Amino acid sequence: MTLNPSSAAPPPYQPPTQAKLPSRRSQRWMLLTPLLALIVLAGLMGAIIWYLTAAEESQREQALRNDVDSTQRSIREKLERNEGELTAFSLQFQTTPSTQSLQRFAQIFFSKNPEIAFVGWIDNTGIVRHVVPTQDNPIQNFGAAGRPATGESRRSALRMASNTKKPTYSVPVTVRSGDVNIDYHVPLIHEAESRGTLVATYSLQSLLLSAVPTELGNRVAFSLIDEKGRWISQTRDSKTLIGKPFYEVGLDPLTGLVKLRGYNTQPTNFRYNDVITILIVGLVLLGGVTQIVIWRNTRTRVGIERALAEETAFRRAMENSMSTGMRVIDLAGRITYVNPAFSRMVGYSTEELTGSGPPYPYWPAQTQAMLKKNLERMLTGESPPSGLPINIRRKDGSSLIVRMYTSPLIDQTGKQTGWMTSVTDISEQTRIRQELAQAQERFITVLQALDAAVSVAPPSPDDELLFANQAYKKWFGNALSSGHRALCDTSVGPWADIREIYSPLAQRWFEVRMRNIQWVDGRAVELMVATDITQERANEQAQREQYDRLQQTARLVTMGEMASSLAHELNQPLTAIANYSSGAVSRLRLAQSKNEQIPNEDLIDLLGKTARQAERAGQVIRRIRSFVKRNDPIRKPTEARLILAESIGLAEIDARERGIDIVQEIDSDLPLLNVDPILIEQVLLNLVKNGLESMKDSPHRSLVVQVGMGDQQVIFSVLDRGHGVEEEMQEKLFDSFYTTKPDGMGMGLNICRSIIESHQGRLWFENNPEGGCTFRFTLPVLPANLASNLLMPTEGPRT
Repeated sequence: MTLNPSSAAPPPYQPPTQAKLPSRRSQRWMLLTPLLALIVLAGLMGAIIWYLTAAEESQREQALRNDVDSTQRSIREKLERNEGELTAFSLQFQTTPSTQSLQRFAQIFFSKNPEIAFVGWIDNTGIVRHVVPTQDNPIQNFGAAGRPATGESRRSALRMASNTKKPTYSVPVTVRSGDVNIDYHVPLIHEAESRGTLVATYSLQSLLLSAVPTELGNRVAFSLIDEKGRWISQTRDSKTLIGKPFYEVGLDPLTGLVKLRGYNTQPTNFRYNDVITILIVGLVLLGGVTQIVIWRNTRTRVGIERALAEETAFRRAMENSMSTGMRVIDLAGRITYVNPAFSRMVGYSTEELTGSGPPYPYWPAQTQAMLKKNLERMLTGESPPSGLPINIRRKDGSSLIVRMYTSPLIDQTGKQTGWMTSVTDISEQTRIRQELAQAQERFITVLQALDAAVSVAPPSPDDELLFANQAYKKWFGNALSSGHRALCDTSVGPWADIREIYSPLAQRWFEVRMRNIQWVDGRAVELMVATDITQERANEQAQREQYDRLQQTARLVTMGEMASSLAHELNQPLTAIANYSSGAVSRLRLAQSKNEQIPNEDLIDLLGKTARQAERAGQVIRRIRSFVKRNDPIRKPTEARLILAESIGLAEIDARERGIDIVQEIDSDLPLLNVDPILIEQVLLNLVKNGLESMKDSPHRSLVVQVGMGDQQVIFSVLDRGHGVEEEMQEKLFDSFYTTKPDGMGMGLNICRSIIESHQGRLWFENNPEGGCTFRFTLPVLPANLASNLLMPTEGPRT
């Protein structure tokens, strides 16, 4: 079949047009408009109710304010009138005070003021001189004549009135009857001398009841409260007033002590509001019924329109959201439809692709002949079910690899009208597949180039070698049992567990790591990596031997540096031996010439002194021989005091030559140490010798060696009073071949630190504030259970 784009072809495919459905928003507004009208009407009516209620509440509040202010003025006028009468009487009373005049005044004052409970006279000392009570008030609430006035508030007001010479109100006080009283104190001053105060005691409950008219009390409830908001008195039960609106003012002249509060107790008139509310509810119900009728009439039409709109939107969403490109061509090969994914894939718009025929705009020029043959096969129905991978060219010139699947397009009558092609972008999959192949090739190349033997095999008893690199084949060939199996059976534990294994087949030492992994077919297999460490082991052995020789050399150098001191130390006993021997010979000859008998006691004394000097020389030689003798490192339970004694025994020789005392401070009951005593003695001797050398020009002539316990470790400390360690030397003091001595090797402290660290200890130093330096090292103690098994008899002097 030959394609000819210029030949007559059916018109491009056009999807059927659909009538525009009313939007859901317009349908919703159509249904909700009557309901909104009813809601607006109800809102207007509610606003009217609110306005009328607010106006009524405002009137009630203003009426309450007026009633409270009126009552407050009434109480204030009563108090001010009483203050005037009391002040006038006090002017007369302070000149000629008498109980009779006070009694007469009180009776008249009580008759005009029923709220007064007491009238009395209290002198400066707080003693009641005279008191006149009413019939309902016991005198104990004020204080009997000749006794102190009751209540701290009354006495406090007395003092304030006497001091300020001004009338004063006391703090309200609750008396035994439950009433609350308040005193008014008028100072009595005669010839600049205070004679106490004239006191009038008010009952606040009576004051409140007498000041409120009956008509006012029917519509307003009043209460008096103190400065903390507590109720003092009220005209009605306080429980009935909780939650009611109130108005509060200060009660002059008791401002700061008492406040007047009024409560509106008249019920609100809601008659007109209830009528309007009933009308509004009726209108809303009527509107609801109307709305239900409208919904029932339009429900079927809205449901059909909604289902149609949802189906159309669903199919369009499926078409636009597909990541697979869809293309429709007619029987002549002309494109009649493409979806947005296909347009994005090739970079051409729908308008540019629709109606175009082969060669299509996205066909590369160099492969158009091949793509044309593939299209002819597709139009004849010979396209493979697995699809065809082809290269296409985007509009921007970039390339894309896709796979096309083709199937016939059948209309509703069962007639084929074209071909439907689905296009999938496989560029990323192709790139990943190529990169994986390249990565596998690189990985295999790296494994084959490794110096380590890498092998993979299933666990025993399978005998299949799944993988082996070139290094494995070089050492073991294709053998499994003598190579992989022999090394893996010896190496156990997790991956991090490294085993050094000798292979008789390869005649080499290997560092073997083994791990269980999952093979490509899902089987559990063993991965082994064996690294040749034959040369490394030889180097480590040579290094260990060299280190042992270096330690031996360091000990010999130490003895060499102390040679003159050791010679002097040996010369003294040898000279004494020679002198004692010469003296004995001369004595024998003299006795022989005189034919005298020498007493045995004299000979025994001479021979004993000679033996002691010989023992002294032998002890020095024994310590030197034990220190410089080359032995393999042997750790054993050792007492710290023995290490200290052997080291100080050698160091004291040099110390005596320098005129320096070595002070030993050792704790008692120190635990055993599992160490090589010779190596630890070497460290301690080297540190003591360095301290002695640093103190050669110091005026201080004592060096301190301390041994103590700390945190499961024994701590050795050497404290000198030399010149200390300069700051620029501190970081490299333990480096190899670094020395501050003109003829030093620079290995002493480095070897010392290596010895201590090999014993799981730590060596460090610190400058002393008073001068000099302190070197310290720690050694872990031997656990008690090991000490009981390894403990040997107490070690004596080494020979």
